[in-house]
Amino acid sequence: MRTGDTDAAMRARAGARRRPGRPRGGEPVIDRERLLDHAEDVIRRVGASASIEAIATGAGITKPIVYARVGGRSELSTALASRLTDRMTAASAAAVASAPEGRPAMRAMIRASLEIVEAHRELFLYVTAGSTPDDRLALAEMIAEPMSADLTRWGEDRGVSAESAEAWSWAIVGMLNLVSLWWVSGRDRSAEELSDQLADLLWAGLDRTAT
Repeated sequence: MRTGDTDAAMRARAGARRRPGRPRGGEPVIDRERLLDHAEDVIRRVGASASIEAIATGAGITKPIVYARVGGRSELSTALASRLTDRMTAASAAAVASAPEGRPAMRAMIRASLEIVEAHRELFLYVTAGSTPDDRLALAEMIAEPMSADLTRWGEDRGVSAESAEAWSWAIVGMLNLVSLWWVSGRDRSAEELSDQLADLLWAGLDRTAT
C-alpha cells in the first residue's frame, strides 16, 4: 500500500480495475427492457409457473438484480402485462382499421385480441395470476379507453351517449379477459370460431340498443 492512501482512494482504484460494464461482484449489466425480454423467454419455455429464480438464471444474473431492475413477482407481472396489453391494443387497432364498420369490426377486434392471447398463452396466464387488482384495472383501462372512443364515435348518430359507450367498453374488456382465461384453459375451438360467437352476442346488444 502506498503511503498516504485512503480507503476511498483504494476503493476507486479497485473499481477502475473491474471489467467495464460490470457492477461489483462481476454480474453483467442488464437494463430493464432486456430483463423483461429474458423473462418472457423463460415464461414461454418454463410456463406460467416460472419463478423469479428461473428468470434470473435465464438472464444470467441473480435474483437481487431482478428485484433492483423490476421488483418482485407482482411488479414483474405488471410490467409484462403492460407489454402484452400494448400488443393487444396495436393488433386490435390494426384489425379494426382494415375491417368494415359494424359487426365485422367488432369481430376483427375480438379475433385480434384472442390471437395475441393464443400466441402468448403462458405469458397471459402468468400476468393474469400475478398482477394486483389495481394494476389489472389500470392495464384494462389501456384497452377500454380507445374502445370507448371508438364506440362513442360510432354511437354519435345512433343516440348512444358517451357514458353508455364507456360502460360498454369496460364490459367488453372484462368479458374478453374472462373468456380468454376459459378459452386457453381448454380451447376446444379456434380463435375464428370464438370471435364469431362473441361478436354475435356483442353486436346483437349494441345494434339493438342504438336507436
